Amino acid sequence: MDDQAAVSPRAGFWRRAVALAVDSLIILLPAQLLVALLFFWTNGEIQGNFGIEAQNCVATTFPVGLQTVISNPTGVVDCRKSLFGLDTSRVLIVSRVTPGDIVTKGVSETFWLDADGQLTDRPGHDVGWAALMLLFCYLLFFEVRTGAGLGKRLMSIRVADARTPDRPGVPIAKAFGRYLLIFAAVIPSLLVQVFFLLRNKDLDSLDRLVGSPIYLASSYGAGFLGLLWLLWMVVAVCRKRDPVNDVLAGTVVIRAR
Repeated sequence: MDDQAAVSPRAGFWRRAVALAVDSLIILLPAQLLVALLFFWTNGEIQGNFGIEAQNCVATTFPVGLQTVISNPTGVVDCRKSLFGLDTSRVLIVSRVTPGDIVTKGVSETFWLDADGQLTDRPGHDVGWAALMLLFCYLLFFEVRTGAGLGKRLMSIRVADARTPDRPGVPIAKAFGRYLLIFAAVIPSLLVQVFFLLRNKDLDSLDRLVGSPIYLASSYGAGFLGLLWLLWMVVAVCRKRDPVNDVLAGTVVIRAR
């Protein structure tokens, strides 16, 4: 690592957290409002949630004639999500909960509702992933160009190349790599879920699987590994040291001059 990068003051946890929150609101808030308008204009055909909306679920009756793979359902709820009173999605969730001696098992099936709360046979489009991709592209673009988006500029921090910290921005491969290494935390859980889904393709076998010791041990074990990965990075940031994702990517997050 460059000597100058080694002595540059690192950005602490709260500066990073506030910067990410500001950048997220800059992208997600207008995107969520746009989805609310599209939800209304398309009568619920386009839906999407980005984690900043309010949710309200109300128990309702089982719709007459609804075909579901859930045998003997124990619950039916109408769940709507909204931002500033504008609906962004609305679904009907049919579920069955089976209490056990140790583990309570549950399965559910989700049906899309239109803007009036009626079941629809039209193929819908969930655009929840689009805003996350837009946020990722926004962060990547500004960090490659200048090292900081609006949130980081507000908090007077920036991402820099560990070898050339005085240079504005970082190479795109390093900027991409540092985020990819953060999301590595979910890889163990994804692998576990894909493995069991491929081995148990029908609902009944999945229902039996959820409470099995091997599934629980695998799921909790994978989640624990992901949590350790994230905690490792958070502890380093709190101590104003380079987290593992920055070390491996060859980047540093420093106080801007």
